[in-house]
Amino acid sequence: MLNEKQKEIADYLLKYLEQKGGKSSLDDYPSVMQNQGFDDFEWNFLKDFLRDQLGLVYYSGNTDYILALTREGFRAAEVGIGRYFELIEEEKELEKINLISSIEGVKSSKKLSKIAITVAIIVPLLSIGINLWVQKVSDQKDVKNESNIRITKSDSTNMEKIKFHLKNDPQFLNDLKDLIKKK
Repeated sequence: MLNEKQKEIADYLLKYLEQKGGKSSLDDYPSVMQNQGFDDFEWNFLKDFLRDQLGLVYYSGNTDYILALTREGFRAAEVGIGRYFELIEEEKELEKINLISSIEGVKSSKKLSKIAITVAIIVPLLSIGINLWVQKVSDQKDVKNESNIRITKSDSTNMEKIKFHLKNDPQFLNDLKDLIKKK
């Protein structure tokens, strides 16, 4: 982005502003910058670059007369312009990592939500199915018990008929007496 000479000029501009409490009149710069051996075109270009492209300095008040540091300008003055660019890149990388992490978190949440919804639907349906199955098995047992009861009632009725016939059938009674005598 900037060559080494431009970085040196930018660092000096930022440090100079920092030393002046964050603000300085533009009248100060021509002599100060020439005393440092900086070219007028270069330092004017960098002043505008720091203001317009990087937002590290701004014109204070209603005129172009007072140059001042922004919050980021103070930060850049403190660490130097080269390190400031590195920090910006590191922050961009961290933002990217955070964004990717957030996206993955959202995807994971969606997946878990789908699983939870599926479970919330399946469990009640499964419960209903099990209840219906238990009811059906119970009903089948009741039907078997009823048929057993019917068989028992019919057996009981047949036994009554047999008893009646035994008591009232003279031929059977005679045959039974003969059997008993033979023994």
